[in-house]
Amino acid sequence: MPKTPMRQPHRLSVLLMVVVAMGSPLVVQAIPESFVVEYAVRFGTYEKRTYTYVEGLLHGTVERPDGSSDRYATPVVLMYPDKEQDGNGVGWVDIPTTSYFLLYPNAFCHEASPPCPTSATGRRPEDQISQGSRLWSEDFLLRQGYVYMSIQYNKYITDNFGAEPPDSAGQQRRLAYGTIARGSDAYTILQDASLFLRNPDSLFNAGPGKKVKPPHAVDQVLASGWSHAAWFARAFLKEGYNRSANGVPFFDGMLHLASGRTCRQARDESPYIPSAPTGLTCVGAPTFQGQLDGKLIVIQTETDFPSFSADQARDADPQHPGYRVYEVAGVAHIPQPVQDLAWLGASRQNPTDARPFVRAAINHLHDWISEGKNPPASVHVDGQRTTSGWVCSTDADGNTTGGIRPPSMPSMTPAGEPAGAPTG
Repeated sequence: MPKTPMRQPHRLSVLLMVVVAMGSPLVVQAIPESFVVEYAVRFGTYEKRTYTYVEGLLHGTVERPDGSSDRYATPVVLMYPDKEQDGNGVGWVDIPTTSYFLLYPNAFCHEASPPCPTSATGRRPEDQISQGSRLWSEDFLLRQGYVYMSIQYNKYITDNFGAEPPDSAGQQRRLAYGTIARGSDAYTILQDASLFLRNPDSLFNAGPGKKVKPPHAVDQVLASGWSHAAWFARAFLKEGYNRSANGVPFFDGMLHLASGRTCRQARDESPYIPSAPTGLTCVGAPTFQGQLDGKLIVIQTETDFPSFSADQARDADPQHPGYRVYEVAGVAHIPQPVQDLAWLGASRQNPTDARPFVRAAINHLHDWISEGKNPPASVHVDGQRTTSGWVCSTDADGNTTGGIRPPSMPSMTPAGEPAGAPTG
């Protein structure tokens, strides 16, 4: 049998130091130092691919333009196929959504009163850190052979949960327990996630007695964020953090779910990545110096228009060389099939399921980058911007017209036949 050629390090991975120049102060990016495994288990089989689940800490150092430096140790969840031939050669970084903890001041359960998830709900606070792309696509990423990674980047979370998991957490970190020195270190941590996936062998430390192998290195890395996480991801692009010194993007592409036009910067003042405006404007494609670094697909829901000015995230060119926006009519920002909020008192959540559209977008993003196959042109709902905001056009029954149509929304087939079945 011929020998398999040795995988060459990605152009990003061979750099000992990456410098990113941007309009804001210069950021010096160090290669991550190690990933220490703390928990590992055989996770399951997906389309005949056997996956391993790992939790641990990614360690690294942030060296800043002012001469200061700090170490971080941030929690990570990994899921990856055991055999290299079972992978598709692409890594996926799921930027977790942490807005629940901004909306509910007692979500960390420092006091035993609602809405603490352990108070008569059967839920743990750690579980309210949402891995958005898994919620919106179920196990699709695993069935497609991705190396999956979710990493905590938000100092607000590690500050409130603490550095080490208590006995009540079963000694599992999830995406909660770690140390991050400054809020703005979030950008570096996200960059380091990409570098780790491209060269995991040299960083992976299984520890004594753990028979777990590292994930196989990938050639491309994609990332996604939902809601608050997508707001941070838009700022990451807009401020130039996706561009390395040699021009290679840290992330070859991104998928933003329900972002509107909103951007939220990572700052050094609590709550670090706030839900309130931070002063950055992200109208249209979130370009840096006139260029969009990597490909970007955005999926907007109908409620992202009144809430987050989704119409202002559009580009004039529906076939932009690196940007697509797909607007889905009749779907909520938090659909019940994605995240059931009945335990918080939500009794009338929209049941329309947008997950099939997200799975399609994942495939389009992959094919756009890996095969150079252009995705369909952007699709927008009908309406107009007025002095009071965006107003969707509606039919005689009050349903928004245009956009991508779920089966529950009335529509017309290409042959001119009516389609769609209301959910009730």
